[in-house]
Amino acid sequence: MIKIAEEEKKEEEKKEEEKPAEEPATPKVEDDTYEAEDLIDKANLAAERIEKASEEMSKNLDRQERQSVEKTLSGKAKATGPQEKEETDEEYAERVMSGEVEPKDY
Repeated sequence: MIKIAEEEKKEEEKKEEEKPAEEPATPKVEDDTYEAEDLIDKANLAAERIEKASEEMSKNLDRQERQSVEKTLSGKAKATGPQEKEETDEEYAERVMSGEVEPKDY
């Protein structure tokens, strides 16, 4: 049993040695101020991209609103189609008298 455990341990060590060394998430820089400036620059660039995207989305929303208003006012909006007319008591009585329908039992 001890030999098996030792062999497994050796195999694990070999696997660890074969793995390529992973680079840290943020590169180590000797000068901390350089790294801080780099992060600030990246944040500023990201903020600029967000502002541009926000402006573009605002323009698109304005355009969509204008199109919606224009479509509604031009009469090209979705039509619901003809509404079913509710039958009056007189019309129902005429249909019953003519034999089209059986009278309703209330």
